[in-house]
Parts: sequence; structure tokens; C-alpha cells
Amino acid sequence: MVDHVKRCLHVYDKALDDATNKPLVDLLKEMGRHARWKASKLKRAVHGEKVSTELTGRDGKPIETKVTVQIYMPDNGR
Repeated sequence: MVDHVKRCLHVYDKALDDATNKPLVDLLKEMGRHARWKASKLKRAVHGEKVSTELTGRDGKPIETKVTVQIYMPDNGR
């Protein structure tokens, strides 16, 4: 990770010197995207995407649950 940061800083310094160099600026953007992706994989709790799921019933009401108990009795009574 440290090597990647050093490379990003080196490319960033070059891009500051020559901001009209579009390929260099595009490379810097891509390196930044890669760094964010890598951070999201290494520390998902801090840098990862926050995903939550909310379940609701019909028309946004709470989900109704019913408990059904089914007893199976074989023909031989065992």
C-alpha cells in the first residue's frame, strides 16, 4: 500500500508540473480510483460501501408473520 501511495504522489507531482498533459492526469485519476477500491477491500468496515436492506409488507406496512405447526402421523402410528 505504501508503494502505491508513493507512486500516486510521484504522478501527482508530475501532473501539477504539466496539467495540460491529459494522459498523465487520466492516469492519476485511475490510480486514485484504484486506491479507493483497494481501501474498500482491505478495510471494508471503514472504506467499503454501506449496504442496508429494509423489508416491508404490502403498502409499506410491517410484514405479517404467522406460525403454523403441522404434525405428521404415519399410517402405522409410530
